[in-house]
Amino acid sequence: MPPKRPAAPSGSTPKRARRVLTLNEKNEVLKQLDSGMSYAAVGRHFGLNESSVRFPTAEPQLRNIITMANEVGGEGFSDLTAAEVQEELLGNVGDPFTSDELEQLVELQDETDDEVSDDENKNLTLDNLGEVIRMSKALSARLYDIDPSLDRSLKAKRAIENVMLPYVELQGEMRSKKAQTTITNFFSRRVPAIAEPADTSQQQQDVEAAGTSQQ
Repeated sequence: MPPKRPAAPSGSTPKRARRVLTLNEKNEVLKQLDSGMSYAAVGRHFGLNESSVRFPTAEPQLRNIITMANEVGGEGFSDLTAAEVQEELLGNVGDPFTSDELEQLVELQDETDDEVSDDENKNLTLDNLGEVIRMSKALSARLYDIDPSLDRSLKAKRAIENVMLPYVELQGEMRSKKAQTTITNFFSRRVPAIAEPADTSQQQQDVEAAGTSQQ
């Protein structure tokens, strides 16, 4: 009896198993995503399944960190990328962030709301400022819509913007302070404090004093 022929392939290719990426691989993936490549294109570039280059639990928190850093502004913050967060910031403190730590960072952002509010008027919060600024913009837009005189509506718009300028500047300052406080608090919690060296000279004096008293 002749041997049985092997069964013909069904035609459907088996699904590629998802593997866990190393930190260096994630850094490279994030760099490609920041450059504008799609998840599918990045997956093909690295020979990975598309699901392997998605980080659904960490990505929103990473984007939140970048947004806060951009609000701080200045060198190293205004152009911060996701890859730099993973490679530079996380590398400087040791182990990579876990999803729980990234969620904690977002919670810390909410905890700093009270700290950045005006000391003399607790109602002058970021939320209230944002609401008033949005109302002023809506007022300008409404006047532009209903006034047949373009010149008059533009004058009104400039006047409203001039009136609101101090509050827009205050909003920027409060956002910057909030972002700096959040990031500083998070890293201070994550990096253990280094113990100060013991004062050996004082210890030596104590030992000598104890020996003298015994004599």
